[in-house]
Amino acid sequence: MPGISLPFTSRQTLRHRLMEDFDFQRTLCYMQNNRLCRLMCGPARIISQSSVSLATGSQRNSNIEK
Repeated sequence: MPGISLPFTSRQTLRHRLMEDFDFQRTLCYMQNNRLCRLMCGPARIISQSSVSLATGSQRNSNIEK
């Protein structure tokens, strides 16, 4: 469009900016989720960004029959 300058000059620039923002938002979500888990569940051991293992130190309920 004549007379209008875009904030990016190519599709690669746009893609790069979108990927940077996505990575930032994903990291922020991961950190907030980790903090919430620690507040709700106590100490937690993070295995990966997609799973959390609670380190309770006891197996109290392991003898309950299902």
